[in-house]
Formats: sequence, C-alpha cells, structure tokens
Amino acid sequence: MDKVKVTDTNVIEQILNSLPTATNEKKGLLSSDNKIMGGLFLNAASTHSIHPNDYYLYTREGIMIGMLTLISFSIGNKYYSLEIGRTMAFITIGMLELIHSFNIKSDKSILEVGIMENKYLIGSFLLGVFVQNIVAIIPTFADIFELHTLNSTQWIITIIISFMPIPIMELQKLANKDKIIKRNIHNLNYKKGETI
Repeated sequence: MDKVKVTDTNVIEQILNSLPTATNEKKGLLSSDNKIMGGLFLNAASTHSIHPNDYYLYTREGIMIGMLTLISFSIGNKYYSLEIGRTMAFITIGMLELIHSFNIKSDKSILEVGIMENKYLIGSFLLGVFVQNIVAIIPTFADIFELHTLNSTQWIITIIISFMPIPIMELQKLANKDKIIKRNIHNLNYKKGETI
C-alpha cells in the first residue's frame, strides 16, 4: 500500500479552503475587522447561542489541547526520536479530545455532575479509546499511520498528559464560577432596566 505524503503547505491550503466565512459578509474569518482574536475565529455570538465572553473560554480550551499535544510531541522528540514524538502526539490529541468531552458537558465541576450520568458518553469514550489504541498497537494499522510502538514509560507520559485537561478545567471552572454569577446578575439587572 502506498503511503500518502502531505506537505505542510498543502495541509494549510486545504484547511484555509475549508474554512467557512463569517456570518457578517463584510468580515471573513481572517479579516482584521473580526473582533474575536484578530479575525482568526468566527463570531460565535452571531452563529450560536453562547455569550461572547464564553467564546474566549472555548478558544482557550482549544489552545490548551494544542499546547498539551505539542508538549507530548516535544517530550517524545527530545528524549526518544522524531517518530516516537509523532506517535505520542497522535495518541495524545485523540485521548485529549475524548477525555475533554467530560469537561465540556457542564459548567459545573465533574465532581458535582458525576461522570457516570451519561451512558452514551461513557460508551463513546470507551469506543474512542479502543479505536485509538487499536490504531497505535496493531502493526498493520500503525504502519498506515506511520506510528511506532511505545514502551511503558512513553505510554505513561502520554496518558498523564492526556488527563491534564481535567485538573486544568476544574481550576478554570472554579475561577469562572464567580464571573458567571456576576454576569448573570448583571444580565438580570439589565433586563429589568437597572444600571450597575
């Protein structure tokens, strides 16, 4: 089976061509007029029913996942090899998304909500972990994705990094709890016609 080689410029072109335009026709995603992060992101308040301040939170979560993936790659690349770094990054990004799904199901702490409440989420998580690990462990699939076998230390590092969103987001939720309460009080007072 021939392996497809993709150049960085080809990937960037594909990503840029697949991006939708913003709902405001005058302001595209990459427009400096777009007020969210200098034009890199859609104005979420106009496309979804979320508060504009929450969009920054979601952007930070994406940056967190990207940074943790880069940390995993850097550790693998520095201490082992480029191929091990790529494999660790591949496994980490998949696991990060699966584990982070528990964080984003509620603004409340995981400890308050509980993780066993949604059986479909648990099933999807287990299926995702199974498929992710099958791709990394079975040589036929690993060759297709150009992955290499990890030793136990590399797996432990990858798993620890993959679980990092839980404590990070728990701290974020704790810090944001007061901000959310204050914003809700402000919105209620604003609807009543009062000024603060």
